[in-house]
Amino acid sequence: MKHKVGDIVHIKSLSWYKTNLKKENGYNGYVMLNNPYFNFFSDSMSIFCGKKAKIISIRETAISHQKWYDLKIGNDNNYYCWVDEMFEDIKEIRKKKIEKLNGSKI
Repeated sequence: MKHKVGDIVHIKSLSWYKTNLKKENGYNGYVMLNNPYFNFFSDSMSIFCGKKAKIISIRETAISHQKWYDLKIGNDNNYYCWVDEMFEDIKEIRKKKIEKLNGSKI
């Protein structure tokens, strides 16, 4: 896991969700994530796309030892299982912002 309790994460964008729905990993409103546990990002989770959230706890399943995050965001109430693949890479976000700033100065 990349994050710890207290970290602020950026949930992937709505355009990411819509694009992946159209690919082979999209099915009936779900985007299957390419990880060992075959987690999915659901249509009902898309309301959180593009938003920031704070990690409030990390849980683990007893059998597979898969870990997921509980987030403080909107009215989620820890209903969803959030995993790293559902978050934007902060380094990429910063890189895009810098590229945008540099491009706008030209």
